Amino acid sequence: MAQGKTIIVLGGGIGGTVAASRLRKMLPSEHRVVLVERESKHVFSPSFLWLMIGARRAKQISRPMAALAKRGVELVQGEIERIDAVNRAVRVNGKDLAGDYLIVALGADLAPEAVPGLAQAGHNFYTLSGAESLRDARLELRSGRLIVLVSA
Repeated sequence: MAQGKTIIVLGGGIGGTVAASRLRKMLPSEHRVVLVERESKHVFSPSFLWLMIGARRAKQISRPMAALAKRGVELVQGEIERIDAVNRAVRVNGKDLAGDYLIVALGADLAPEAVPGLAQAGHNFYTLSGAESLRDARLELRSGRLIVLVSA
């Protein structure tokens, strides 16, 4: 019997979660699918819009990352300290993990502090807490204007 391969997926956002889940469904059981994520919950970020208008609650758009284990995906929870793409290896919480294939789906790193005053006066609707605070501020708005800023 052939030796199974190990696929390491970095990032438990939409891209990483879908990649890990689909690979697990498609591949025979001798292959390992390992997902590395720092958060304990997966939040479905496209639903932030519904959260902001009150059509969803946070618990409706989030699931425990550990639920992937029921589908056969191994979860390594922790902070990625180093990525060695050439050797398809990663260091997580001081431990090295190597695979035969590496999928990097880490998403964007937000930096609202890069726009002067934004962190103090604005709401970052790309995070769960930001979408919730924007919803609350929208409900309290009695006059004035709401401005949406998308910056790079």
